Amino acid sequence: MLAGLTAGGIATILAILVSLPLVAPHDGIFNSASVALAGLPVSLLAGLIGRFTRRPNRAATPVLFIILWLILAVTLTGTALYLMSSNQLENYLTFTLTLAAILFGGTAVGAVLLYRYVPKLPWWSAAIVIAIALTLGWALREMGDQPSGQLELPPPASRQLPYAPFIPSLDATV
Repeated sequence: MLAGLTAGGIATILAILVSLPLVAPHDGIFNSASVALAGLPVSLLAGLIGRFTRRPNRAATPVLFIILWLILAVTLTGTALYLMSSNQLENYLTFTLTLAAILFGGTAVGAVLLYRYVPKLPWWSAAIVIAIALTLGWALREMGDQPSGQLELPPPASRQLPYAPFIPSLDATV
């Protein structure tokens, strides 16, 4: 379980750093803090799946872990994309798919490597990595591609154009 949590925390840190240059659908909602909060359940799920795929007195089975992880990743990413498809936010597809690939892929690779090569992780490793991920997400939450991080709707299209008064033409034919 510790390997999954630690790998999820590392993948969350990577996703936070990659989310900064990406064009977010809306910086008030999709900022680094929300990416950090989305990475926490992914870390927990990796730890739980790693615990259930573990054989007695042996390391976890990487093949079974990866199969279950792929099923979970496709299901959760597909559900998130379906729920977000009803809104009219721009760039939500590229933003979500990129971060989902980093979160799920990085967690899977990291968990398998940590299960295999570092079987006796100290209990505090996962806590430190997750604390770093949360702190980094909170500290970088206002950095993005828009200057304001407030939740606001764009102005209506009629107000985006400058006001042009009606001036009758002198050369109009009668």
